[in-house]
Amino acid sequence: MGIPANILIAGCSLPGGGTESESGPPKRTDLDKDYREQKFVYIISHPSYPGEYKVGIAKNAQLRLVACQTDDPERSYKIEYKMETPHFRELEKHIHDLFPNKLEWVQGDLEEIKESMRNYLKTGRKLDRIKMAEPTNKELEHKIELLERYMNTSYERLWADIAQRENRQLLAIIVIVGVAVALLGLLITAQ
Repeated sequence: MGIPANILIAGCSLPGGGTESESGPPKRTDLDKDYREQKFVYIISHPSYPGEYKVGIAKNAQLRLVACQTDDPERSYKIEYKMETPHFRELEKHIHDLFPNKLEWVQGDLEEIKESMRNYLKTGRKLDRIKMAEPTNKELEHKIELLERYMNTSYERLWADIAQRENRQLLAIIVIVGVAVALLGLLITAQ
């Protein structure tokens, strides 16, 4: 008696010489054709980064938190909010587009981020149709405020860099002139 053809054993050849990877995983027949897997979009915070939140996707938000904790001996990461949805990718992208971010970390007010997540799904901004709704005035004002703050910080840093470079150049010129004057003084006294 051989192995029935409909049983797949990982890493083993199938009857007829095929392998599991060639035939692929079995198809689920109990799901509707429009079925979308649900995952959590989570917000995780850390007290060392006030105003910054990790926004990401996970099947199990609690396990994701545990994974974050491995990098922190004090285990200070905390799940601030999580939302299970079949539109997890679209929601995460919306939040990352709406708030200034560095990879998965976004900057903003926690309540505004949570409200934006809730509103995104409530107002039908599901990107199945690949169509984004116009942002609200409050969202636009928030983005403008954050951009202005970022630009001011960038300009301040830029001017500080320029001043620092100019100071170094000025110092180099002073040293060169000083050396030249000293050499000139030696030449005059030597004659």
